[in-house]
Amino acid sequence: ARPAIKLTLVDSTRKKTEFLKHVVKALSLKDVEVLWGRGEELCRKAEYHKKFDIALSRAVGKLDGLLSCTLPFVKNGGFAIAYKQDEIADEVKSASGTLKRLKGEITDIKKVKVGDVIRSLVFIKAGE
Repeated sequence: ARPAIKLTLVDSTRKKTEFLKHVVKALSLKDVEVLWGRGEELCRKAEYHKKFDIALSRAVGKLDGLLSCTLPFVKNGGFAIAYKQDEIADEVKSASGTLKRLKGEITDIKKVKVGDVIRSLVFIKAGE
């Protein structure tokens, strides 16, 4: 649908990454890289540090911990987007120290309906 977009997909479960690789090949998708590994380890590697315009995460844990393994992937001025539960205020408050340390800023929280469930998309801008 968007051939100009380059994607890097990361999952810590090898079985999932092998399936994703199969799908990429079966659909002849271009510019899609699939990595097996944990985000908190991969974000420390020079080849992935501050490489991406956007990092999207879901089902990773509390916002505070998620920031530590997501924001390092994002270029200055880029965004980390966290797919979270509906009620996010407590997690945002708890993450304020990590946000400051990593020079991130929550710029928006959008509510989305997924089936019968409300979720939050938390947009975090990576600072310099």
